[in-house]
Amino acid sequence: MKGRKVKSPLKMLGLAALAALMGMAVIGASSASAEPTTLCSNDNSTCTSVSHIHETSVGHALLLSSFATVQCEALFLGDAEPGAPLIIEGTFSYTCLSGCTATEENGPAEIKVLKEGTELAVVTGEGLVHVVCGLNCRYNGVGLEGHGVGALTAGNGKGEVSIEGATVNKESGFLCPSTSELDITTEPLSTTYIQAMKMVCLDVGANNGHFLSTNAAGTECTGTEHGTRIGRYELAWVLPDVGRSTHTCAYVGPNNGFYLEHDSTKCLVEHATRIGRYELGVTA
Repeated sequence: MKGRKVKSPLKMLGLAALAALMGMAVIGASSASAEPTTLCSNDNSTCTSVSHIHETSVGHALLLSSFATVQCEALFLGDAEPGAPLIIEGTFSYTCLSGCTATEENGPAEIKVLKEGTELAVVTGEGLVHVVCGLNCRYNGVGLEGHGVGALTAGNGKGEVSIEGATVNKESGFLCPSTSELDITTEPLSTTYIQAMKMVCLDVGANNGHFLSTNAAGTECTGTEHGTRIGRYELAWVLPDVGRSTHTCAYVGPNNGFYLEHDSTKCLVEHATRIGRYELGVTA
C-alpha cells in the first residue's frame, strides 16, 4: 500500500515537511523562468507577507522499502525569508505508527521555494532523518524535489506541497535497504498564496550601486550597468506592496548585500563586506 496520488496541492511551505522527512540534501532548483518569491496570506496587490510557517502532513508520509513501510505524521515549524529562492529554516517532528520513530538530525532543515508560474513553485530542501523501525537506519535524499501550489490552485483551497515515489539513499544502518521511496503531501495551517516579488530601482547611496540614474517612473535603473559600484542605484526585488520612496530591505542576490537577514521592513546584522542577500535602501 503505497498510498500514491494523495492528490494534494499543498502550500509551497508544505514541501518542507516532505523534504525533511527523507533527510535530503537537495539542491535548489535553477530555472530561467523562476522568480524571486514570497508567501502571502492574501491574494491582491497588497501582500501580507507570511514569515512564520506551520505545515502538517496530509495523512501519513510513507517511507517504502523492501523491508517495511514506515508511516509517520509530520509537523514543520519554520521562518521564511523572501528571495530567489525564498528560504525557510525550521524543524520537523514525526509521530509514527507501529512503534517506529523518525527523528530529524543535523537541523535546522532548509527549504527552498522558487515561483515558476501562477501559484506554482518548485520546492527543495536539506535534511537528514533517523528512522528506527525494527532496523536502525539513516536516510538522505539528493536532488529531492517537490511540487508546490498556492491556495488558488490547490484542491484544499489553502495550498499544498507533494512528493511521490522519490528515491532516498541509506546513509548508515546495518541491513538497512540501500534505497527507499518517499511519498508525502503537506499543507499549511492557514491559507497561503505564492507570489513573485517585484523589481525596483533601489537608492543604496553613492558608490554602492551599479547604476547612475533611474527612469522618470523610478521603476527601472537606466544608463549603462557598470562592472564596479560607482552609482547610487541598484536593481533589487521587494514585496509586492512596497511603494515608491519607501525605506526597505530589498533582495539583491547572494553576496551583493551587506545584510544576511530580512525582516519585512528592515535588514538585520550589517556586515563590513558584501556577504549577504539583502540591501537597505529607498525605492526610487
